Amino acid sequence: MKIKFIALLISIILGFFDISFSQLKQMSIGESVPNINLNIRLKDGKETNISIDSLKGKLIIFDFWNRYCASCIALFPKMEKIQEKFGDRVKIFLVTKDSKSDLKSLFEKSRIIKENKLPLIINDTILSKLFPYKAVPFHVWLDEDGRFLAGTDPTSTTEGNIAKYLEDKIVDFPFRFDENSFSVYKKRLIEQEAYTNRLKSLPAYSIITPRSILTAQSPVAAIWDSVSNNISGISIYNETIVGLYSSIMSHVKYDMVKVIVKEEKDSSLFYPPQNEDSLTKWNYLNTYCYELKLPSLYSKYSSNDYDSIMYNKAQSDLDIYFNIKSFREEFFDTCLIIKRIDSKIIKDASGASIYEKTAEGKYYMNNCNMGCINFIISELQRKTHTNYSVIDESGFDNIRFSILLNPIGNYIDLNQELNKLGLGIFFEKRNIKAVVLKMK
Repeated sequence: MKIKFIALLISIILGFFDISFSQLKQMSIGESVPNINLNIRLKDGKETNISIDSLKGKLIIFDFWNRYCASCIALFPKMEKIQEKFGDRVKIFLVTKDSKSDLKSLFEKSRIIKENKLPLIINDTILSKLFPYKAVPFHVWLDEDGRFLAGTDPTSTTEGNIAKYLEDKIVDFPFRFDENSFSVYKKRLIEQEAYTNRLKSLPAYSIITPRSILTAQSPVAAIWDSVSNNISGISIYNETIVGLYSSIMSHVKYDMVKVIVKEEKDSSLFYPPQNEDSLTKWNYLNTYCYELKLPSLYSKYSSNDYDSIMYNKAQSDLDIYFNIKSFREEFFDTCLIIKRIDSKIIKDASGASIYEKTAEGKYYMNNCNMGCINFIISELQRKTHTNYSVIDESGFDNIRFSILLNPIGNYIDLNQELNKLGLGIFFEKRNIKAVVLKMK
């Protein structure tokens, strides 16, 4: 009898938790979050439980990420600085669906993960059900009363936006809606499954839409013809006007190294603001999606001819939509050249490919290639308001390397650090080919 009673009690308890979990539903803006318990891993590796109610009185930020998202991990130091600045008024949690075993290698190899001070929620099933997402990083804000305040991109989680909310209770940035149940907007045509399937059945099409708020696709991808198994088009998501032209240019492998906006006094349509607090809003207003599928009859053309047809069609579409006159131009210009200065310094690296930026501005790169260097240069160009054409003459295409770079504030700093890799940067004149954009 006692055994039966215990068995009954266990089944009731298990049933209660199953029902509780099944009753969890996706939250809508303004709704109070259920008083759930969260299993937290602290910086010393110890674990504890915290309830949502115990966090009331603070602004709560859940930073959703996963082990494959290098950009998520690179943002952790920034989130730590925010936590330190606002202290007890804000509480930030790093949330992942990954298990401890999934993260084992990352904890061993990633410096940012090793040195992370923010509380971790691992193997999450509850928060991701309350706040479902299609892509990471994804940030969720809860107000001091435990209500769902905002779902947004990490570019909105800045010191300025947090201070504005804490002082004036103003949320002045765009929300990101990964599911319709807490969205007041409808999916873009390009995102609707029924419409997408209909597009795929068409022999040819081109479409431009405003920024996607749902898609987790790669920024640039080829469209494949299911019959011929050949590339039949291109798909570009969430790019600036300059980025759309650049993406098409690089996709068809044209020998042009940059896009130039010419004789345009107001560059705000083309280039993002330096003010971090305004970046998310600018992205939502000034980035676009573009898809192009060519008729199958063009598949008989040579690869070069096919690329030319695709580029000309895409260029025409963008010119018409944005009221731009674009043309190709060759000229003599100062370029940033990456050259090899000492072949003995660079060594092949092994292990997982990791690319991280620390709170101090240092770049840690393990088993990376020249693409990492190019990314650092592009970030430095944005920071210094420069727009040099970058030409890689190092010949190190297949070399993998590891390096910890000091804070990069200018091109002298960059050159000193690259010297450690047997590389150097030089500013020299070169004949370059460019796509020039002029507003009509």
